[in-house]
Amino acid sequence: MITDVRRHTTSKVEFCSSDGFQQEYELGKLAMSIGSQTEADIAFPTLQFEHAELTHEQGEWVIRKRNPEATIQFRGY
Repeated sequence: MITDVRRHTTSKVEFCSSDGFQQEYELGKLAMSIGSQTEADIAFPTLQFEHAELTHEQGEWVIRKRNPEATIQFRGY
């Protein structure tokens, strides 16, 4: 008898702000808000309100600015 065992794994990501604040978050939802508010899924005190969003689309994580004045860097770019 063959049993198919599938394990749910939670991805984690570390975010760093330009002022040196670092925090690790679990990517437990398919859409996460990034901002300064405590209601944000990923909250940084120095970010703008509704700074960006992180979504899981077609097997990849995508980050989009929600505020036109926001800046986002990924691996230095």
